[in-house]
Amino acid sequence: MNPGNDTITVLYENRVSGTKDRYGNILNITTASMPGCNLQPVKGGDRISDTEYADATDRCICPVSDAALAIRAEDRIQYTPVGGDLMTYRVLDIKRYRDWWGRLDHLTLVCRWEEG
Repeated sequence: MNPGNDTITVLYENRVSGTKDRYGNILNITTASMPGCNLQPVKGGDRISDTEYADATDRCICPVSDAALAIRAEDRIQYTPVGGDLMTYRVLDIKRYRDWWGRLDHLTLVCRWEEG
């Protein structure tokens, strides 16, 4: 699945040791580039219906990859729109979506835009 054409950079925060990928290999990464994402603003109705994420400003739909599976809450993502400035977001939560057969289909990162 390729949800979009946005490329984000993930900044992994507070990693004590390497993270294991889905095959058990240890990854010692601090940043990763993830193409094929779709960064979009959160609608007002979504904020009201899911009050747990009332301060979320955006969500990022990502294809499944080792870099995406290593993301945790409190990590940061960065995105530069075409002709725009670098924007930084803090990940509040990760929602995993599965297909009909139970396979992981895509991830949605619930994010909050950070100023400065």
